[in-house]
Amino acid sequence: MRDLSFSKSKLWGMALAPIWWHCDFSRYSRRYYILLNANQWPQIGLTMDDDDIVKVYKILKNKMDMNPLPKQSLPVRVKAQ
Repeated sequence: MRDLSFSKSKLWGMALAPIWWHCDFSRYSRRYYILLNANQWPQIGLTMDDDDIVKVYKILKNKMDMNPLPKQSLPVRVKAQ
């Protein structure tokens, strides 16, 4: 977390950068974070216990490598009827 500036992280919600952080009162004591870029606004920031985040990262990476989202499908626009 030390590589993110003050304007990019927050205990909960959004700071000045378009990243939504779930509530984590121990966020600033964490060493690692995951920033999900799913071609949507805002991006999603995750923090958790440092021992668990490496496992979660590997699971997410494995799932993303197996099932990549086609870029044409994002963003989804719904036509008004």
